[in-house]
Formats: sequence, structure tokens, C-alpha cells
Amino acid sequence: MSESEIKTEIKELIEVESDLNVLKKIRNILTEANELEPALKRKLISRALKAKEDAEKDRTFTKEEVEKRLEHIFKD
Repeated sequence: MSESEIKTEIKELIEVESDLNVLKKIRNILTEANELEPALKRKLISRALKAKEDAEKDRTFTKEEVEKRLEHIFKD
């Protein structure tokens, strides 16, 4: 989905949304995203892209592997 398509879809969803709390949350998310420091924003985007690439190349952990790692971390 392209940036333009996503923006159009978001605009349409916002247009039909009547719950004020949902609209406030959307506003807060977008406002906070725009306030992020550029360096932090680049870092977060970079991490997200790497995570996406890892997932696409099946470089992921099973549930059991995660549990084992967490046991080791919290055991010490």
C-alpha cells in the first residue's frame, strides 16, 4: 500500500469516526509522532525496517526460544 493510499484510507476512517475519544487518541498519536526528535525518529524507523527485513527472511524466534531467553535473563 502506498503512502498516498494509506493517507486516503486514514482520512476516510477519521471522517466517519464519531467517538471523540478515538479522535483525540489519533490526534495525540500524530502530534507525538511529529514532536519526536529527528535523530530518534530516524533510529525508530531504522529499527522497524530492520525488524521487517528480519521477519521477511525468517530471522525470528519461536515462542519457546523467547521464553528460554527470558528465563535466562530473569534468573540472574
